Amino acid sequence: MMEQDNLKGLVEISDRVISAIIRHAVMDTPGIAGISGNPVTGNLARRLGGKIGTNGMSVDVTEEAVAIQLEVIVNYGYRIHAVCQTLQHNVHQAVEHMLGLKPPVVNIRVGKLAFS
Repeated sequence: MMEQDNLKGLVEISDRVISAIIRHAVMDTPGIAGISGNPVTGNLARRLGGKIGTNGMSVDVTEEAVAIQLEVIVNYGYRIHAVCQTLQHNVHQAVEHMLGLKPPVVNIRVGKLAFS
């Protein structure tokens, strides 16, 4: 969970929202079939600086940054390196735009290929 103080009170962003932002950016990337493993569920980060994660996605949240580790499934026939570069850019942009934080790192591991 991410918390930020402002002049009028506390803003709290749940684990589910953070993971949903990342998941949406991943699934909107051409060439990505999915995230390996089970969906991320909320309430896994008990305090600021905790981790949100399951198989396929790990997110380390601090006051200043969000470090993201992803394991994805790439569609067969796409240039894997190019898809991953686009994915890193998309996740970076989504997190910065929606949360106001710059992810210092978006690490991607291609765990599977999807043949459809």
